[in-house]
Amino acid sequence: MTSGLKVVNFQGSNNWINFILKQPLIDYPGTAFQYNSGNSHLLSAIINKVSGLPTAVFAEKNLFNH
Repeated sequence: MTSGLKVVNFQGSNNWINFILKQPLIDYPGTAFQYNSGNSHLLSAIINKVSGLPTAVFAEKNLFNH
């Protein structure tokens, strides 16, 4: 929650990830906490891209079954 990205309502967008990434920085990343659900969506997209698995499947296999 310290991405520095402006908090916006992205749910009306056709492409949440691109919309979130186009938001301006309002703080230097890592310096200020601000709850932003967009950060969670970005993390989910990264996990999906890197692992090739939906985030829920990745979590089940790698986090919750250990």
